[in-house]
Amino acid sequence: MSVDHSVRRQKIIAELISTERQYIRDMQLIQEIFINPLREKRLLEKRELTSIFSNLAAIVPVNQVLLQAMEKDTETIGGAFLSSMGEMQTYAIYCSSQHNIRERIDSYRASNSGFESFLQTCAGNSQCRGMLLDDFLIMPLQRLCKYPLLLSSLVQATSEAHPDHKDLSSALTEMRGVVNSINERTGILENVAKLR
Repeated sequence: MSVDHSVRRQKIIAELISTERQYIRDMQLIQEIFINPLREKRLLEKRELTSIFSNLAAIVPVNQVLLQAMEKDTETIGGAFLSSMGEMQTYAIYCSSQHNIRERIDSYRASNSGFESFLQTCAGNSQCRGMLLDDFLIMPLQRLCKYPLLLSSLVQATSEAHPDHKDLSSALTEMRGVVNSINERTGILENVAKLR
């Protein structure tokens, strides 16, 4: 592998790991800043909470395991993805629940002044970095769409002689399959890809 390929590969891996860490932190923020306080204050009914946050709590461990595997051995990123691939279907439930999420949130805001006030308070929280609830809620969809792009770049930056090349290629193919499968069922990822 040429020095240029090696440097490019390491940069892509660093970006992948760094953005995965930030993504997980953001998912944990949703739990800490939105879900837990909404439950504690009982500002929304359980079905309303589920209609907004779906199975978000089930997604975070999938990404934590993926991150740990990538951090443990940066030479086997493809293997890390292949090991997590079965769990990526967890995103299907989340994605299918995100259709018309803004309208649902707006409806809850209009009919529940406590929820409206809570969201305004959250908007001023410095940890939210100026983002609103729906900005956070779209992140899992955006992250899922980003994986094929990152894996494709990594395949291109990895020599065919590298031990990870075959697994990376397989992971890319499988991840595209996951994204396509979820998109066929929900149609929502196609719209997210257009927003980027």
